[in-house]
Amino acid sequence: MKPLDSIKAVTFDAAGTLLFPYPSVGGVYQEIMAQFGLRLEAGPLEREFQTAFKSVAETDFPEKGEEGERMYWREIVSRALRSLTTVPQDFDALFEALWSEFAKGSRWTLNEDADRVLNWFVNRGISVALLTNWDRRVLQVLADKGIQNKFTKIIISSEVGYSKPDRRLFAHAAQALGVPHANILHVGDHPIEDIAGAIDSGFQAAHLTSKPFDAPKGAFVIKRLGDLLRDLSDS
Repeated sequence: MKPLDSIKAVTFDAAGTLLFPYPSVGGVYQEIMAQFGLRLEAGPLEREFQTAFKSVAETDFPEKGEEGERMYWREIVSRALRSLTTVPQDFDALFEALWSEFAKGSRWTLNEDADRVLNWFVNRGISVALLTNWDRRVLQVLADKGIQNKFTKIIISSEVGYSKPDRRLFAHAAQALGVPHANILHVGDHPIEDIAGAIDSGFQAAHLTSKPFDAPKGAFVIKRLGDLLRDLSDS
């Protein structure tokens, strides 16, 4: 990583970096689906969700904005459910219940290092932004967790019209922050969307991962979010 004095802004991914589903995606699915008469275990639901998540491409849904996001997530939930049972007639109501549930801060835990790391940058006058492939639900989650005011900018893919790893979303972030690409550090957990996308866009990149050997070439690797401060302080 370049020295700290080269970093003028830091962008953070949301889910998987700053925020984690609670108790898990499968656990939330199990609870909400039980309200609709579906008795499914959290483990298989989690597994099938992950499979569906990897198989559904956002590019298959040209509709932009929140409607496009709803269509995208609806297909993921539908595929995960179809792999385990028959989709119920009241699936639309079930999906809306899940959609609303994941907008609650109580369904997310904050990375234990998040407050300390965000404050560290803010106190040094370094702009901090959220750069996420999410929708406007993230605003309520941030508010519920009390960290919405930590960010100079909150950049949401469904509002911009592009998703990571698209260079256009990173370019939009750089323009919004008024900082050259080379002076922005992006921190995220996804090797393609976050890290390869950032590096390809000319950003610096810190990969939060427990599998450092899987990190894309050129990435700075951290196992915990708090490691970022240790390594930047030593640079």
